Amino acid sequence: MKLTIDTEFLINEVENKSTKLSSYQKMLKRIRGNYPKAYFPWTQEDDLLLKSKVKMGLKTSLIAEIHGRTPSAINSRIKKQRLKRKKF
Repeated sequence: MKLTIDTEFLINEVENKSTKLSSYQKMLKRIRGNYPKAYFPWTQEDDLLLKSKVKMGLKTSLIAEIHGRTPSAINSRIKKQRLKRKKF
């Protein structure tokens, strides 16, 4: 018995599997459309910039826009870094 390989079928299967996104990947893609640095690790430079913006008294939404991260990520990092917000 001779086995034949349907090359076109195999190529299509590989292409389909490589283009299918998991639900997590779809979520990341959607969120990163608005917040490009969402779910990326924070760098020292990011922390220094955050600290300076918090000291300036900028709103969370503006800091989020500057950092390319979600407002909740900004609030979480402020809390983790124990930064004090400027009071007016």
